[in-house]
Amino acid sequence: MKHFIVLFFFIVLFFLDGTVANAQKLSNIYLSQKGKAAYRIALNNIYIVLSENGKLTEIKTDTYGTIIYNFNKRVDQIGDMKIGFNYQGFVNMIGSTPIIYDYNGRIERIGNLALKYNYNNLLASIGEQSIIYNTDYSIDRFDKYKITYNYEKQVKQIDNSNGIIILQLNYDQ
Repeated sequence: MKHFIVLFFFIVLFFLDGTVANAQKLSNIYLSQKGKAAYRIALNNIYIVLSENGKLTEIKTDTYGTIIYNFNKRVDQIGDMKIGFNYQGFVNMIGSTPIIYDYNGRIERIGNLALKYNYNNLLASIGEQSIIYNTDYSIDRFDKYKITYNYEKQVKQIDNSNGIIILQLNYDQ
């Protein structure tokens, strides 16, 4: 009976740990008028935005409190949320979530969320969701969602994406 209880405890702990560890997920894709994308990933109450080539462009949070800067005048802490940097000056920790980079400086992993790239150095998948590009590097398909363009190469239609893909009209791209 003791072995059963211990085994049950480890199984429960494994599943609880798995649900906490998988808190990182893609929440939105911001698609420009020309089909270029930015990806918003949720880390509990923190959102990070990545460019299509895996570079961190923004950290957004509703966290409040004192803002602490490090000696390089970068934000080191907001309220209780700490932001860590690696020796190259890249953000490598947001709160308790590690961010891992590849040798090209692209984000390879955010917590347990893996990012993969294609031969053109563009994101090819985020977790289990794949990204397929057209020859002009605009997005053709994100997972099961098809994006069509008009004759001026502007987004014409997005298949029903249930709100994950948001069209943003950036006229400069």
